Amino acid sequence: MSEGTGSGPRSGTSGRMRELMEQLLRREGMSDLSDLLRIKEAWGEIVGAELAARSKPYKLDKKRLSVGARSHAWAQELHYAVEEVKDKVRNGLGIEIEDVIIKKINLK
Repeated sequence: MSEGTGSGPRSGTSGRMRELMEQLLRREGMSDLSDLLRIKEAWGEIVGAELAARSKPYKLDKKRLSVGARSHAWAQELHYAVEEVKDKVRNGLGIEIEDVIIKKINLK
């Protein structure tokens, strides 16, 4: 979830393009979409590699994050981590999440 310079997800041309995209989305009133993209990018750091491989955030609307899980068992595992997810998103990304909705979906 680092946004430093040098190596990492925000370095180079693609990092600059991502920043410009975030600015455009926010300017156009689509900050939820911008925040969702940032959460998706950091998902593995937020929930860990194993859970990230079996779940994905797919919607953010008015501080309500919707997450899909590969099975009911993984949805339950994610349910136990909801408070940690909200804390990591708030502390690591500066995005306030009030609720996390978890559903079993078909992940591709």
